[in-house]
Amino acid sequence: MSDVISLSIQGEIAVLKIENPPVNALSAAVRTELVDTIEVMAEGDQIKAIVIIGDGRCFSAGADISEFGTTPPDDTPTLPETIATLENSKMPVIAGIHGFALGGGLEIAMGAHYRIATPAADLGLPEVNLGIIPGAGGTQHLPRLIGVKAAAHMVATAEKITGEEAAELGLVDIVTDTDDIESSAIAFAETLIDQGIGPRPTSMITDRIESPEEAAVAIEEVRTALADQISGKQAPARALDSVLNAASLSFEDGMKAEREIFLSLRDSPEAQTLRDAFKAKRKAKKT
Repeated sequence: MSDVISLSIQGEIAVLKIENPPVNALSAAVRTELVDTIEVMAEGDQIKAIVIIGDGRCFSAGADISEFGTTPPDDTPTLPETIATLENSKMPVIAGIHGFALGGGLEIAMGAHYRIATPAADLGLPEVNLGIIPGAGGTQHLPRLIGVKAAAHMVATAEKITGEEAAELGLVDIVTDTDDIESSAIAFAETLIDQGIGPRPTSMITDRIESPEEAAVAIEEVRTALADQISGKQAPARALDSVLNAASLSFEDGMKAEREIFLSLRDSPEAQTLRDAFKAKRKAKKT
């Protein structure tokens, strides 16, 4: 293994721990190791489930800010490709969330088949604060887990929710009664194995998402409620468009549309200005 992902085998469970301090950013190295390790685990028959957790104080804060606006090497999986590897795994993949799972970190968790979180964990998609929208399935997975209206509000406002709130909405399956997320996630994986429960791709969940007609009404209600808050901002409005696509398009077409919106916003002057401000703020904090 590399120095950004550690692997331990606990019986029939492979535990992958993201070790990229200080916030376990999803750098090119992290993405590559996640994909490579999951593919290796799939080659044998010893491993029955995969647990993904974060080292230190969080699951993952998402994208590596040093890679913002850059193009990864051709041999490096993008975040959408990394998440597709998780979702297409023949073994159930469980994300164990503690601290926080933000942006791409939450997208990774939603790409897993099951999620377990500590009560005080913070979960959110703050991309609109950088002038972009989630670009790795966030606007397509989230509505399938918590419904269009709740997802629209969460994405457009960049609002964070706790592990307990996430469980109430359906974003996570279980809230732990301990801060030991690794042991809790392993125990959950063992239960799945014992009960013969296999993968549950988020893209295949349909019972929580509204009909296209209901979704359209819900999106307009959110637009109206947030009119003053998002006035003059591109990203929140486009994020709502993308969430609506989750109800009106196939998953594949919704993903394609999301990526197109993400890329168009990523290169906009508004996003560049917000990224520069974000980097300056981080630099000032370090100083």
